Amino acid sequence: MYKTSIFAKICGTVRKTVFIYITRRKEIKMKKIKFSDVTLKTSSAKLSFREKIETAKLLDRLDIEALELPLIEKVQVDSLLVKSVVAAVTNTIVTLPVELSVEGVETAYAAIAGAEKARLQVAIPVSPIQMEYVCHLKAPKVLEMASSVMAKACELCSDVEFVALDATRADKEFLKSMIDTACAAGVKTITISDDAGLMIPSEFGAFINE
Repeated sequence: MYKTSIFAKICGTVRKTVFIYITRRKEIKMKKIKFSDVTLKTSSAKLSFREKIETAKLLDRLDIEALELPLIEKVQVDSLLVKSVVAAVTNTIVTLPVELSVEGVETAYAAIAGAEKARLQVAIPVSPIQMEYVCHLKAPKVLEMASSVMAKACELCSDVEFVALDATRADKEFLKSMIDTACAAGVKTITISDDAGLMIPSEFGAFINE
């Protein structure tokens, strides 16, 4: 926890995915806290190739749960970075987002396949406005696309994450359908994202409980 906080100040934003505490008899007992670091995903353009690899090595030594890499856009160049990070990391999960197509999944897996701990990330907007803006699709077609992409990802990789983008502005029944589709495909990790920052923690907790 301490080392991660220091690193965040130096290198970028650390996304806290789980923080649960239980108070009993004036004692605080903390469950395991998992961090997924997005430094290389969000700040990649500002770093040299060597700095990116050194950052990955540092995260690995800090025993961060997972580090996220940017989406592959230029296959030859970006795949080289992914494979170099994979070769440098042994303890941390290397997470790579996929383009939302079967071909995109195959391209991502080809780059990350050699990782000790590989994770494919399927990030899909689930709010009406973002589905229209990003995917140019209505809800039924997004659900159909999500099913095929997640099924392919789970076929190739044993660890797949589904990220429900802009989930707090989604229709709740549709969000549940997307989560059910992810579970049916074999997805192991589901992330519910409040991209618009609409909710404070207590509200978000209530939203998840629903």
